[in-house]
Amino acid sequence: RHAVLSARRRFRMFLQTRGLADSTHDPRVVVDFLFVAFLYGTTDSVWRSPAARVFRLSTVLPSAGLPRGRDATDLDAFVLPHDPRLAAASVSALASALGRAFEQDGRPRLVDAPVVRYALRAMRRVAPAGSRYAGSLPYAPHVVVPFLPRGDSFKALRLRTLFALRATTMLRPGEPATIARSSIRRTRDSLDRPIVAFSYSSKSSVAASAAFDTNYVEFLPENSPVLFACPARNLLDLRA
Repeated sequence: RHAVLSARRRFRMFLQTRGLADSTHDPRVVVDFLFVAFLYGTTDSVWRSPAARVFRLSTVLPSAGLPRGRDATDLDAFVLPHDPRLAAASVSALASALGRAFEQDGRPRLVDAPVVRYALRAMRRVAPAGSRYAGSLPYAPHVVVPFLPRGDSFKALRLRTLFALRATTMLRPGEPATIARSSIRRTRDSLDRPIVAFSYSSKSSVAASAAFDTNYVEFLPENSPVLFACPARNLLDLRA
């Protein structure tokens, strides 16, 4: 609710700085609003700053470096005049809150217009999100395996199992905690290979209002030099 109220207030303030009526129904104005947020931030003082007041979508589009023949609203090749101060994900959240504000006010959802979607996609491409903690980190689980804790303690077993689940099944950070212990079982896949299957609550299952989702981990060969990190064995041991 707070996000919707904040988005409505900021958009109205933005319209005032542009000398536009509150009833404006132009999606390009929404794009202008989101780009200002992207480039300058979303504090109240920013909306009153000279830089924000002189910013116009029409002045940015010619410098976007778009090949000839492409639609002027296709901002895939958009080039920023300087580094953004707001993450693309934060701008998307602002757009969603503004869309809810439009709905509550009985106005068209301008944030669903193609030009707005193109703009949000452009922001994600020119300023992609990186790792929150380690920056650009290559996906190389085998480099980590030698440093995993060994032994039969609960702490060591839990860490090995969590690592194996994330590395082999690509579960999201919070999803291993939703695995139902009673669902962990030995079975075989379509190629008759032994696996350990389990049920858990995934983002997709929640979105589809499904009771649960399923996945599995495999066994490492008996002669594997890293048998202690076997995903299936560790999950079975943690269940016990």
